[in-house]
Amino acid sequence: MDKTAWIISFKIKDTVTKDDLIEATKHLHDNVLSKQKGFISWEQYLDKDGTWTDFVLWETLEYAKAATTAGAGKEEAKKFYAMLRMETCVMNTSTFVKKY
Repeated sequence: MDKTAWIISFKIKDTVTKDDLIEATKHLHDNVLSKQKGFISWEQYLDKDGTWTDFVLWETLEYAKAATTAGAGKEEAKKFYAMLRMETCVMNTSTFVKKY
């Protein structure tokens, strides 16, 4: 099994609070992503300059790739993405190599 991570960094719009984003993330997690085949977990981190980094883990690269369209047309995804400053959003998909 080649565990795979989406590593996504972004900033939120000035009108969005931390609590707003956390609530939208919970709805997207509970109703969309966690229901996708191969989903493991979603963790969020926030640094001092306001950059969020999300780590979404999948059982395999294939599951991670398949899930990239899971939110298409879903209200939960629309609400979540409307909170982001999309020009700051960077997503990498990385496959597990080694844990030390």
